[in-house]
Amino acid sequence: MNVFRSLLYTLFFLVFIEILSLWIVIGEAWNADFVGYPYIYFGNGLLELIGLFLFMHFTKRFRFSDLKASKSYFYPLAMILGIGFSFLQIPLNVVYNLINGDEYQIALDFQWNDHFSLNTFGLVFFIPIAEELFFRQFLQKELAMKYPVWLSIVLSALLFALIHLGLLSIIAGGDLNWHSAYISLFGGFIAASLFHFSKSIGPAILFHVFWNASVAVF
Repeated sequence: MNVFRSLLYTLFFLVFIEILSLWIVIGEAWNADFVGYPYIYFGNGLLELIGLFLFMHFTKRFRFSDLKASKSYFYPLAMILGIGFSFLQIPLNVVYNLINGDEYQIALDFQWNDHFSLNTFGLVFFIPIAEELFFRQFLQKELAMKYPVWLSIVLSALLFALIHLGLLSIIAGGDLNWHSAYISLFGGFIAASLFHFSKSIGPAILFHVFWNASVAVF
């Protein structure tokens, strides 16, 4: 897979995610009780994961037999990196503010009881699994067949950052979220590196799960 095709797949994935959000609009039009912000990550994450599995299955891009166990030390390493990255975001944020002249703040509240919900479950499990399967198991694996390893890692991280830029928000008159893309670039690089060196999608998913969980909890 070349860069252009990987970019197209990423844009299709982005549009697919936005289309999934229509269930909220439809549900609110019907005055359904199960829609709204408290369920957006759970609903979107579940639909995203199901849709991605179907796509990769029918296009023969993924089989469960492709999932391989990694060396055991990669799993605790991924957990530590995931938790640690939520704290690393603070100095990264300082650099971002210095470069852009912004005053973006990252606060840690440590109020655990406020964060256990279906929304958090979707954010912590469904979305990381779906995104890692797409960006690492699919895109990065395909890119590594055509480009050097280091370039496939960088491209995977850049494409991952792209979907966090909020490109489609421009249609609604919003602004691009450069800060989210900036932070996601570094997270994507760690996940892509774990995927390559561990030869397994497991550590990359575990890193992303613990990253999202730490952000949700802290």
